[in-house]
Order: sequence, then C-alpha cells, then structure tokens
Amino acid sequence: MNTSSMHSRTRLFAMALALVAACFTSCAHNDAPEAKSPTEPAASAEPEAAPAQDPEQLKAQEELDKAAEERFNSLEPEYQKIMEQKLEGLDDKQLQEKLTEVSTQMQNLAPGYADIIQNGNSPKWAVASLVNLGSMYQHVGDELNALKAPEGVPEDVAQAYSDLVRNFAGNFTEQAGSFYDNAVKLADEHQVQSEYADRARQARQPSGE
Repeated sequence: MNTSSMHSRTRLFAMALALVAACFTSCAHNDAPEAKSPTEPAASAEPEAAPAQDPEQLKAQEELDKAAEERFNSLEPEYQKIMEQKLEGLDDKQLQEKLTEVSTQMQNLAPGYADIIQNGNSPKWAVASLVNLGSMYQHVGDELNALKAPEGVPEDVAQAYSDLVRNFAGNFTEQAGSFYDNAVKLADEHQVQSEYADRARQARQPSGE
C-alpha cells in the first residue's frame, strides 16, 4: 500500500469513526439527569430539627427502595453486555460495527437508569444508577484510549489518528465524571451509605490517593 492510499484509508476510517462517535457524543454532551429530592414539607420561618421517621415511614421507604432495586436489577444484564464490549484488535469495518452496536446498547439502556434517577423516590438506587451510567461512559472511554493506529501508516498519520481517538475518548471520560459527581452530591445530600456511593467517591479521588 503506497503512502497516498494509506492516507486515504486512514482518513476514511477516521471519518467513519467520527460519524459513529457522534451517536455517543450527542448523548454525552447532554447534562447528566438530575435526581428529584423526595417531597419535603415547606420550610418554616425558623429551622426545626428533622423529625425521626416513624415505623410507617421507614416501611414506606423500604418499599420504594425495593421497587427501585428491582428496576435497577432488571437493567443489569444489558449493563454487563456493554461492560464486556472490547474495541481493541478489530479491523476498521469491525470497529465501525462494534461502535454502532455499543452506541445502540447505551442509548437503549440509559432511559431505564434515568427513570430511577428522576423518579426521586429512592436516593440509594438513584446513586447506583448514576454510578452505572458513569461506569459505561468510562468503559467506552478506556476502550477508545486503548485503540492503536492502523499498522503501516506514516508516523504523522498515526499521530493524527491517535489525537482524534483521544479526543473522542475524552468526551466519554468527561461525561463519566459528571455522572460520578452527581452521584457523590446525591449521596451526600441524602446520607446514602452503599457500595455504589463508595465507588462514586473513589472514582472522583485524584490518582494516587
């Protein structure tokens, strides 16, 4: 393959990657869904100590948490399929097909998590949903970052390819951070103590801590 044809092939591949990435970034650039706070009584003129929940309130919240957990668990198989997707080692046609497949999976799954988050009845599982959304975007970003330029292309073309892919990957890692930030904020507001809250806090810690 001569230099001209290698440049042409790489440009075409980059354009195809850009078109598929647009499916991701159109969603990634939207604000992360915000959780509604459970209904609270109107604030009085003077601050009052938060009343202890009575057994009936606790039972009602347990039922809301149970319903949200069931909905969350129903999404787990599709979530795992996304987390198992790999992009490295594919030729350009296979990569285009794989990116399209993952894009469709993410777009189909995201509304389920958004429902749990925006419903506002269960902060615990809203936090978990935000964390899973963050994990999906982080996974795609990591997979993109691991991609290498096609073999045999000139150094300048390989560098341009790498820069392009890293730019796309940055969209996903940035959006993942937004989901994790919202998860930490919600967990702090509602004093959520859970595995998912811990994962969100850990994800936002600077490297090395």
